[in-house]
Amino acid sequence: MHESFRSEDFKDKLGRIGMHLELDTVDTTTDCRAKQQNWGNYRNADAVLAVRNLTVADAHHKPASKLVNAWWAEVPALLGPEPAFKELRQSDLDYMEVRTPEDVLRTLSVLKGDPALYFGMVENGKARRGEFSSAAILKSWIALFEGPIAEAFELWRKTPYHAKLTQYGLSLVQEPLSKASYNRSIFHGHRLLDSSH
Repeated sequence: MHESFRSEDFKDKLGRIGMHLELDTVDTTTDCRAKQQNWGNYRNADAVLAVRNLTVADAHHKPASKLVNAWWAEVPALLGPEPAFKELRQSDLDYMEVRTPEDVLRTLSVLKGDPALYFGMVENGKARRGEFSSAAILKSWIALFEGPIAEAFELWRKTPYHAKLTQYGLSLVQEPLSKASYNRSIFHGHRLLDSSH
């Protein structure tokens, strides 16, 4: 969660509109193992707020778990501008995009004042979550293993031994370079909440 959403000022403003923020995030200033994290349990939530100021490169590796969990929990989601959320978005009822505490306060006030919109988002989530049922996910995994993975394995199996050896040697050289490039890209560069995005 971006630090601006952890501030006492934001919590006070939430309190003034009758809301309370329950944080379930890792506190990097203390021993993280001391607290059992429960990110996927929205049982006692009326809405979900998830806004991270990731680098653009890092954001492209994050799944849309918070959105799907909100659909399963039957609560509206207020989410930052992450690509995985945008990829799943089919309508404004899927989730509300927010970037700042002011966006959140406005959005919560709208939801509080418009029960039809709130319950419309809940019903929409119930309809959308079927795409992420156990059966749907199993079907996707089977298609992946029987399709592209099986095809790639068959191609690899037919590759001559000397070509496999060459590929392996190249991968040994490329791996540390790839890791270094990945680490640079996820820790440095433009961030999602920067004004330029």
